[in-house]
Amino acid sequence: MIQKSHNLKIAKTLALSTVLGISLANIAHAAEALTVNLQAKQVVTENGKPVLKAVSRAKSGDVIQYQATYRNNLQKPMTDLALTLPVPANMVYVGSSSPAPTQASLDGKKFENLPILRKVNGKMVEVPASQYRALRWIVKTLPAQQSTTVSLNAKVQ
Repeated sequence: MIQKSHNLKIAKTLALSTVLGISLANIAHAAEALTVNLQAKQVVTENGKPVLKAVSRAKSGDVIQYQATYRNNLQKPMTDLALTLPVPANMVYVGSSSPAPTQASLDGKKFENLPILRKVNGKMVEVPASQYRALRWIVKTLPAQQSTTVSLNAKVQ
């Protein structure tokens, strides 16, 4: 079971990893130019529809949605952003994200365009989403003083 303090630790680690995973054309001003707000909420089903609820504890099998909202604090657009969201330790990506990611990583370091394919018994097959350790969204333009949000759903193991 994940305690609230552990959940906050995961969120802080995820936020730091996310910020460090950003590539900007002008790295020198990255810290003040682009900020990120990370939230973690539990995905539950109510009346047959998924609903996001505040989470203080999560148990094995629970699905948590991580939402990262990136804000361009500059007075000019940012271009060619690579926004990265790692899948937290002890969790498995369930193949649900918004918007659809552009790339994924099996090790959190090397990113490949989706779908990730591997040769198995002489045939090219898709690597299951459950093996992804990070997702990346390529944002061509983030207008001045605007935000964009990306999210992924992961299941507690």
